[in-house]
Amino acid sequence: MKKIFIPQISLALLLTALPGLSQTVFFTDTFTGGSTLTNATPAVPTATSASYQLVSTKGWAPPPTMTATDFRYGIASTGGGTIECQAIFTTNTVTLTQPGDYIQMVVTFTNEAGILTANGQLDFGLYSSGQTNPISGGFNGNATSGNNAVGGTTEWLGYVGQLASTGNSSRILTRAAQTTTTANNQDLLTTGSSTESYGNPAAGVIGTAVSSTLVLSTNTTYTDVLMITLVAGGSVAITNSLYNGANISAPLNTQYGAVATNATFLTSGFDAFGIGWLAKAATFGGTVIDISSIQISGHETVITGPPLITAQPIPAVAVTNGYAQFAVAATGFDVTYQWYRNGAELANGGDFSGVTAATLAISPCESTDAVSAVNGYYCKVSGAGGFSTNSVTNSLTLYPATNLTWTASGGATWDLNTTVSFEDPSLNPQVFIGGDSVNFIDSASQNNSITMTGNLGPSSMYVSTATAFTFAGSGSIVGPCAATLDGQGSLGEVILNANNAYSGGTLLTNDVYVQLKNYAGLGTGPVTLNDAGGTLETTVTGSATVGINGNVNVLDDFTMQVDGHGTFATVFLGQLSGTSGKTLTINPQTAATTNRFRVYGANMVLDANLALDTVDSGISQALYNGTVIAPYAASGTQTFNGVISGAAGLVQRGAATTVLNNSGNTYSGGTFATAGSIAFGADTIPTSGTVTSGPIGTGPLFVAPEVGSGNGSGTVLAVNGARTIASPIEYPSSTNNQTLVIGGTNDLTFTGSYALNGQDGATNVVNRTVQVNNTGATTFSGAITDGGSGFGLVKTGTNTLYLNGANTYTGNTTNTAGLLAGSGSLTGSVIVTTNASVGGGSAASPGTLTISGNLTLTNGNGLFRLNRSGTSDQVSVGGALVAGGVGTINVTNLGAALQAGDSFNVFNKAVTGGLSLKIAGGGSVIWTNNLAVNGSIAVYSVIPTTPTNITVTVNGTALGISWPSSYLGWILQSQTNKLTVGIYTNWVDVPNSASGTSNSFTITATNPAVFYRLRSP
Repeated sequence: MKKIFIPQISLALLLTALPGLSQTVFFTDTFTGGSTLTNATPAVPTATSASYQLVSTKGWAPPPTMTATDFRYGIASTGGGTIECQAIFTTNTVTLTQPGDYIQMVVTFTNEAGILTANGQLDFGLYSSGQTNPISGGFNGNATSGNNAVGGTTEWLGYVGQLASTGNSSRILTRAAQTTTTANNQDLLTTGSSTESYGNPAAGVIGTAVSSTLVLSTNTTYTDVLMITLVAGGSVAITNSLYNGANISAPLNTQYGAVATNATFLTSGFDAFGIGWLAKAATFGGTVIDISSIQISGHETVITGPPLITAQPIPAVAVTNGYAQFAVAATGFDVTYQWYRNGAELANGGDFSGVTAATLAISPCESTDAVSAVNGYYCKVSGAGGFSTNSVTNSLTLYPATNLTWTASGGATWDLNTTVSFEDPSLNPQVFIGGDSVNFIDSASQNNSITMTGNLGPSSMYVSTATAFTFAGSGSIVGPCAATLDGQGSLGEVILNANNAYSGGTLLTNDVYVQLKNYAGLGTGPVTLNDAGGTLETTVTGSATVGINGNVNVLDDFTMQVDGHGTFATVFLGQLSGTSGKTLTINPQTAATTNRFRVYGANMVLDANLALDTVDSGISQALYNGTVIAPYAASGTQTFNGVISGAAGLVQRGAATTVLNNSGNTYSGGTFATAGSIAFGADTIPTSGTVTSGPIGTGPLFVAPEVGSGNGSGTVLAVNGARTIASPIEYPSSTNNQTLVIGGTNDLTFTGSYALNGQDGATNVVNRTVQVNNTGATTFSGAITDGGSGFGLVKTGTNTLYLNGANTYTGNTTNTAGLLAGSGSLTGSVIVTTNASVGGGSAASPGTLTISGNLTLTNGNGLFRLNRSGTSDQVSVGGALVAGGVGTINVTNLGAALQAGDSFNVFNKAVTGGLSLKIAGGGSVIWTNNLAVNGSIAVYSVIPTTPTNITVTVNGTALGISWPSSYLGWILQSQTNKLTVGIYTNWVDVPNSASGTSNSFTITATNPAVFYRLRSP
């Protein structure tokens, strides 16, 4: 609890220290001052009005409205959807510059329906928008990752107070500027959905989350206060408070807070806000809010001068066509930069980049870029309050490029134009100038521990050693430099411990041993692993944004040693590629440790082999107690064509699809479908029995959520044709609620065992969910078991699941959508609900599904294939067979045309309530329903296919129409037109006419022309 009140205590102390602190109301809206809603041409905000845009992932329902003290919006009932309002509230950013400065947003609202129910969130945020308006007109149901959106709130940044429903955690979050253009990144507030919430980057939690017991009553008014206070430069305290009433005098419901500093500090200037929520429960009436007022107030210290320049740029020297840069440092608020040359504002492009950043880069340096100090380069530094100042003006001098070799004669410092640490081809001592090529070659007399200072831009860098070179210090290799690290065939060592940013790529060759102590040591360009025998050792862990930056290309057998542990043991931010037949071996430093090797590069294709964790053996669940490779791409595909071997496993974590195309994979640590999709591009070997190799190796397919989570979903599918997988399917835990989703368009058959009970041996019993989205045939022909524990199976998804094995699990089977069929047997009972069907037989041929327990059709249906001269589908039930409610037995004729008297036992016994079921399909026939008698249906008559005449009688205003009784099932149609039109195409069926052979109508004199005809069904 102490952590909750830290921000408030800090604020109280600050206010006490500043007794004269006043409060200014920046914005108040009761929706009477001219505010607009989803306007295509947003107006400039005033003190009492704003232009509001709505952004949602589900359609607006009810339609949004804005009247005095009533701003009402929401979405319909959904199991997952978001909506929020977004607005800029001022043209003059509220900037917190001195400790104690603060801003607060007070929102009074009524929960009209469904907010904060079942895993839902309610969010309030304040942002720096850069005066970029939200997307005009908003997003009505389509702000998801499947759509694109440029501009809008993508680059807004700020903080969110997230209120969570009971059982979840309320917390303070960061919302950073987004780096991709998918429409979900227009979201400002929500978390928890990979397709609806902002995610590039995702929200960061500030401080400690607080367990929630929140329940919002329907049609009850609440007030939320989000306050942000400047504690010190680069640090703000954020609190979120909810009151049970129409103002802050009402009882306090909940309150929590945190301090944003260092990596979580994003801004101290605010000009925009967002209010919205994530709905997770299909509540009656959807989720609807009615906001009566929004007020934003606070205190900001008036800015009286420009930012302070703390480091001036210095004159630059470079070689012709080389790299040069100028850098400035400044402190202040809302600091911006603009570089000039000879008084003219520079623009990005050509030789220049970073013209609006603190560092101006010039590459390649051409003769026109060289200037004297009089008309040279300077930076205009601007800040809050409209103040600005200029840096000193500097020259750029160009020299011819020189090929330099390291000597350390003037010291082991590599800097720019200062230390004489190199020699030219004539052995003359030289300083380094940006654009020179540099060589580091073993020499008995030199110091190979190099300290880099400043930004160093060589045209190329060549390191050749049989001993060791170390590159460290505060400096950085920058520009388009390409580097070659050569081990002289004897594992010569190169130690990289610098924050480099060069982009030309790095070649590791000739048995080099590279020790990477800083992931940025390899720059940002591609990394090429060449010549068998080399090693790359990573000594530090990474993060979602820290790892090997460039694409990694495996040209020959190479080894990586990973010294870090945990979920970021090593990180590839780019793609993996390589030559077929060559192998990249990645090993943990220490056996029996938990390590995750992350790969973020999207749309990659790796033809080389991967040997993952060759130091361990016998790891059965690598996600929890071993090494895993983890595809993390947010979109697209990650394709592995080479052989994957070793004791490691594979855990799918990104939303993209991982394609496993090699039937020779032997990795043994298991495959974990925790998110995204895993595509099988090959069959297992063999296709039944014990797997010796296959696309997911020799271990099980684990249905498991991410470590620490209790639920989620992961998809598997077949690609490039039908696939058969003999790998067993298992659950590590007895209690997880992970959904196994079967996707794709190709037939997918699982012949291995499927154990519903958890491998942890716990006795907790849950129903396992399989969602069948696959438009091809999905078949489980191996036995589904549960060790007698009572686990059940729930089928969701609108497509077909075939159970062809001798299944022994003892719980119930519930089908909620699509068809459940098969030629196997079930021990327990089966329940078929509305919009779902039960049937018999495999995908290939009709047959019998045997149910030892009961079968209950709760408004459920049947789907059967019939053949009058062959095998037909049947469901055989050992227990009670009951049809409750309405449903339809749909039949498909596979053989010769059906004839009157043909009878089919679609069930093996009488169906209690069977007369409530309709029978449809099978061609032009009339069915007799004998389900309640003996579980059969019979052809009563065959409907003729040739036209017949209709008989018309008129008795006063009564019109009678009839047709032969043998044409029962034909449908009467009519149309009514003006006399000038005659017969047209507007035929409509007469309701229920197929159930008889006559109809009566009343002649209406006002109908000019009425026509009738009979059509075949």
